[in-house]
Amino acid sequence: EAIVCQFIPLTVPPLLPGSSLYLKALALGVDTVLDSYRQTLVRVEQKCISEPQLPLSHLQHQLEDYQQLLPSLDSCVKLVRRNKLCGCQILSHLHQQCSTGIPIIQRAYERVLATCHGVLYKQLSAWMLHGLLLDYQGEFFIEAAREAPAEDHGDQSEGGDGSEAKEGTVQPLEPKSTSLFRIEHSLVPSYIPLRVIEKILFVGEAVQIFQSQAQAQHTHMGVGTMVLLRKL
Repeated sequence: EAIVCQFIPLTVPPLLPGSSLYLKALALGVDTVLDSYRQTLVRVEQKCISEPQLPLSHLQHQLEDYQQLLPSLDSCVKLVRRNKLCGCQILSHLHQQCSTGIPIIQRAYERVLATCHGVLYKQLSAWMLHGLLLDYQGEFFIEAAREAPAEDHGDQSEGGDGSEAKEGTVQPLEPKSTSLFRIEHSLVPSYIPLRVIEKILFVGEAVQIFQSQAQAQHTHMGVGTMVLLRKL
């Protein structure tokens, strides 16, 4: 419980540059789960004040569920910090913790996982609808690939076949669907099939290609309009 209480204040405050969205979501989820524990403590305290002779067995009965939940949350936070889990790796760990036969623990981790899914849904929406990567800490399972070094520059400088080199640079959209983005398999949630991840990658790349084409057409139209205006 002490580790959990230390973890939440360090993570819940407003994010600083370089902060993890998934860690903040994890802390918020754990904090939400602990709300019921705090409310139970308040009721028990009020009961003890109104009935000073209340037996200890009553307290044990009221807090019985949390004797299992709090150690589980404590070990979960310790594992995340010890193994330095980040991004979708946290989702995989929480999903694994949901597979338990203890109802209160299962419900708690489902609530925490739902909170962390909020970050994932926003990233998926930005990628699949707008072709944007909202990932400042490398936590999303799709990332920008390193561009391959340019080739045949020597031929151009040495006076080689310049026409072939120019033809190769006329089509900037062609390599985007295969080389600009890739799947980081270490960040793929364990419960999402790889075929689904590949489709997510494909959709985002297709959106980027369409947007690039639209921008290119808009640019050409603008240039043509300026030429006509100058002639007038």
